[in-house]
Parts: sequence; C-alpha cells; structure tokens
Amino acid sequence: MGNTPAAAENNDLQIENCIIAGMTANYAETTGTPATPYTIAQTEAYYTAPARANTINTLSETIGASLISLTNPTLLPEAGSPVLTGASFTNSRLTDSFFTPVTYRGAFGTTNWTSGWCNFDPQNTDY
Repeated sequence: MGNTPAAAENNDLQIENCIIAGMTANYAETTGTPATPYTIAQTEAYYTAPARANTINTLSETIGASLISLTNPTLLPEAGSPVLTGASFTNSRLTDSFFTPVTYRGAFGTTNWTSGWCNFDPQNTDY
C-alpha cells in the first residue's frame, strides 16, 4: 500500500467501529517525511468521521473501573461499556465466513471464552 495517509484518503485503509481508550494523547504527528503527510487535524477528522463510527473513551469507560489482576483477570467489560455495542460487519471486506458477526467490539462481549482452558497463574500451577 505504501503511504498510510494516501491509503486512508483512498479508503484502502479502513479504521471503523473502533475505540481509542486510555491514551495520553489521542493523535500525534510522527517523525519522518511521508509522501502525503497528514496533520493532527486531518488524522482526527479521518478517525472521527461519522461514517466510520469510531469513538474516544476513557479507560475506565471501556474496560471498567476494576483493576485487572494478572493471575485472575476480569476480561468481560462492565455493563454499559461502549465495547458491548457498535460492531458492524456490513463492510464488504468482512463478508467472509471467517468472521463471526457479533454486536460487541473487541475480543469479549458477555461470555468469557477463556474460562476453563486458560490459566493466568503459571507461578502456582503445575503444567
């Protein structure tokens, strides 16, 4: 694809139905000299375009106020989290049967699919 801003302008790069959460700065310019440079305002306009349905949230809005435990993580978003809605599989690039259409954005909705087969406490578990 080459130049990222050019790919975004041509809609070859599609960032849609995504959430930015917990960032110290949501948009920043990088060093270098791309063939088609983007200003911070252009990047923000691209990401926040209504047709893309992207959002910016705080970390606690997204994953909940509870801390994540390294040995017993709570992977499910709390009720009301913006990740529980907003998924869309209407893009023609997502019509492959590989994708399972869901309503949530991310890896987890209301089911912890790691339960029963993942272990997050290797220091205290014999394998």
